[in-house]
Amino acid sequence: MNSGITTEEAKSIDIEELLKKLSADKKGLSASEAKDRLQKFLYGWLVPAIGWELALLVWGWALVEFVVTDFIKVPVFKRF
Repeated sequence: MNSGITTEEAKSIDIEELLKKLSADKKGLSASEAKDRLQKFLYGWLVPAIGWELALLVWGWALVEFVVTDFIKVPVFKRF
């Protein structure tokens, strides 16, 4: 499917402007369909969307667990 814009052009413009360009093409998508496809692309294909709040919570938890585990791991490795 050719939308009339290049990948470099799509990366350099604002999301709203990109949606307008995609929906302006008579053979292209409607703005709502373009937005739906963009959201599906951003959230992933094989997992359900969990939202930014929960995603940030998961990342924060992983970082805290990494630091705590590292502080435990270093003395244990030095001992053995």
